[in-house]
Amino acid sequence: MAIKTASGSRLSGSLPAGLVLLNTTSFSGVASVSLPANTFTSTYKNYRILMEFASSGSSGTVKSRFRTSGSDNSTSNYQEARIYSSGTSVGSYRAGNATSFADVTPTTTKILYIMDILGPQTTTTTLVDGAVQYSIESSSAIEWSNYSASFSLTTSFDSMSVFASATNMTGTITAYAYNN
Repeated sequence: MAIKTASGSRLSGSLPAGLVLLNTTSFSGVASVSLPANTFTSTYKNYRILMEFASSGSSGTVKSRFRTSGSDNSTSNYQEARIYSSGTSVGSYRAGNATSFADVTPTTTKILYIMDILGPQTTTTTLVDGAVQYSIESSSAIEWSNYSASFSLTTSFDSMSVFASATNMTGTITAYAYNN
């Protein structure tokens, strides 16, 4: 692969270390959205997902699941631990044997998810570390949640889905790969 420099000369070799843009998926008024099939491949080991949502205005729970060959994996093999701030209180939460991860129940219309996914294409436990932030537009407050999650079986995934209950979502999901 050749890389063009600012002066117009070409460099040969592989891409430098950093994030590689894989795809951006836009959606409007939907209850669920999935990254394209084969977003996660054997070309890269680790990924960063950046999601921005603007819901229809009603509150509902937003959750994530991994996918293989076009189907969500909804088995009870997701684990999650989270610390969060809501209003003036701080709390924690842990879920084992769940059917999804990154569950948040915002009372807002704008949500930012950032998640790093380690090894979704490998046949080892898939690990996730992330953060969710949302603004409470009626009170100008910020709520946030930092979480760690895993899928405890040795399943290889090629994509993921995000879905909501009691609301529809509008926004974008951008997938990047870490190029080591």
